[in-house]
Amino acid sequence: MPPATATATAATATPNAGGYPAVLQAATPQLADFLALLERPGPTSDLTIIAAATSGGGGGGNSRNFNVHRAILAARWPYFATLFASGLGDSGARELPLPDIDPDDLQVLLRFVYGGELVVASRKQTHSCAALADRLLLPQAVGLLQEHLLSTLSVDTIIADLMWAAGLPDPLQWELFVSMLDFCGADVEEELPLGELQQLAAARPELMAQLYTARRRAAGRLRS
Repeated sequence: MPPATATATAATATPNAGGYPAVLQAATPQLADFLALLERPGPTSDLTIIAAATSGGGGGGNSRNFNVHRAILAARWPYFATLFASGLGDSGARELPLPDIDPDDLQVLLRFVYGGELVVASRKQTHSCAALADRLLLPQAVGLLQEHLLSTLSVDTIIADLMWAAGLPDPLQWELFVSMLDFCGADVEEELPLGELQQLAAARPELMAQLYTARRRAAGRLRS
């Protein structure tokens, strides 16, 4: 079974009029037949992943079981290939708990691994899926989601995007953050939403300073 060969540069997006859901496709989609194995695994499944999102209120979170196939995950997902080969802990267990993972986000990534297509329902889910793909070592998905975010930046989304990117680990944070600041500078004539700017100033004053500097430099270039 060949490994996934998706690249961000070959992504295609098919959004509805509002932008979401967005469909991001790999350059060489995997056989769609594998999606049937994910949706109707039957007796072919040899591993159950238990994804559980923690609740901020402490009362338990959303949990879901995914019946999957070790061979497919090992061939197409480096995180699981390493886990299965390690021989440690849960590597050979029939059930694999994955705490602190939103089941909806994991389903998006599993569908990508099985079928070569990422379908994200909102910009917020694009954020969370990109972070999860980075955490679980799925670089093809990270690339597709990152390209989608950067190609659809707008004055309406940039503040939320900046605050999200600032919380990511390096190097993913740096690449996204620099591109987003460049966008702010390039569109200096566009007014950013006042309410969101106030939220940014209160929550992340250091980001506000960087944003101000980027836009001031851009304004200076326009005057020169």
